[in-house]
Amino acid sequence: MKPQVDWTKVAAMLSSNSYQYPDPYEWGFRRRVTEKFDTDRIIWGLLNCLIQNNIVFDGKTISIADLGCADGQCIIRYTNGVSYQPGFVLDAFDSNEAYTGEGGLAHQTLQKSYNQGEQRSMPLKDFQIHCCNIFGDGLDQYRQNSNRYDLILFSHTNYHSPSQQQTNSLIKQGLNLLRPSSILLACHAKYGKNCFQFIRTGWGSHKRSSSEISDTPAMVIEYPTKSIAEAAKQNNAFVFELEFNSRLFFTPDVIANLNKAKNSDVLFNLTSNQTSLLQDLLTLAFIVQRTPMGMYSSNDWNSCIDAVLDSIEADSFNPRLLSMSMLESIQLIVPKHRSSVLCSTLSKLVEDFQSEIPNFIQQGRQDFQAWSQTESLEIYRELLESERLNPVQTNINQ
Repeated sequence: MKPQVDWTKVAAMLSSNSYQYPDPYEWGFRRRVTEKFDTDRIIWGLLNCLIQNNIVFDGKTISIADLGCADGQCIIRYTNGVSYQPGFVLDAFDSNEAYTGEGGLAHQTLQKSYNQGEQRSMPLKDFQIHCCNIFGDGLDQYRQNSNRYDLILFSHTNYHSPSQQQTNSLIKQGLNLLRPSSILLACHAKYGKNCFQFIRTGWGSHKRSSSEISDTPAMVIEYPTKSIAEAAKQNNAFVFELEFNSRLFFTPDVIANLNKAKNSDVLFNLTSNQTSLLQDLLTLAFIVQRTPMGMYSSNDWNSCIDAVLDSIEADSFNPRLLSMSMLESIQLIVPKHRSSVLCSTLSKLVEDFQSEIPNFIQQGRQDFQAWSQTESLEIYRELLESERLNPVQTNINQ
């Protein structure tokens, strides 16, 4: 039986000042966004391109560090479509014991992949999981082991950095742990007008009032990709960047729903049978990592709704498939003192690869549609309805 959302629980949370992470992520974001599928396809293509150019992948088993591994799904997804039989060994780092503790989610994910062995196109040969704060002194024990990794992954983690100084320190430590001709690969949402990060920067968790509580720390890094570029500059490293646009979908009734939610009586009286309204409010709650009621009490609510509606209007072309743009960035970071041939090759590779991204995006959208159908998600029915209404301009085909 497929998991079901508890709308009574969701309504109670959205009507409170207490933001709790799991439901907004699972039901308001993960099941309504193409970003993961788009990113997977793009990184598969990028890593296969590096293999073809003998960068990082030298025919031997490579060593990878995943900084902020969470449940371990990212590194497994990112390597699922890569053809490299020598495989890789992995050091996975995260401070959340639910992920990295004994029997935690990262252990479960990585053990399952390890057990698949040669069935994987890029086998996981061995792994170790480390419970530590990567923004603190968690990597200190590896300083004496310089030139340890062929690839370091820093995926959707800089949002949680306590400060720019901490990001600078982490990038420095990461670069010191790279072997020659190796890369630090960072993936994050990028700030842009009327995009996901634009809303999060303007109204996000770093603007919580003292009356708002949450099970997640405030995100104080407002411009994640700019922050990483600044850290690279501080540490005398080049940054080669790829950009692409993903979509976060709302319900077809989002405009009416959000305008209705400007009324405080609506927020005070949310009920479990208002599923369309709750769905859109849950998606919005994930974007800003705050509850509507918490924002309302801080006088941020109406201005945030107006900005979200502007973003939807700027992105959407079809009345049955309303979405917000998620501008994303993949940054390849290399110390400047490394081979000039490597840097020159990477510069040309990234320039050429950027033109191929639309093809990978199309494949990612097809993956998203197939997954939505498998999961029996309501968004799949909206995709089909949208294509019937307007097969030329529907966002899924962009």
